[in-house]
Amino acid sequence: MANLRDGIEETQENNQGDGGIQVNNSSVNFMLTAEECKFLLSKIAGMDFKGVEIEFVYNLIMKLQETYKNLSNDK
Repeated sequence: MANLRDGIEETQENNQGDGGIQVNNSSVNFMLTAEECKFLLSKIAGMDFKGVEIEFVYNLIMKLQETYKNLSNDK
């Protein structure tokens, strides 16, 4: 099983010459704990977002809340 460090190292190896980074999503696979979701949600709640960020952040929050809810129900 690949860990996050392996994914980062693979990403660095795939670094393009133009400064862009190519990420191989199939090799970067991780799960958040309920505590990590709760932490991220609380940090996001204290931030300000403007314009086009709002829709992206809204969708991200929905995913985090659903993940948190599922993890909390599994306990």
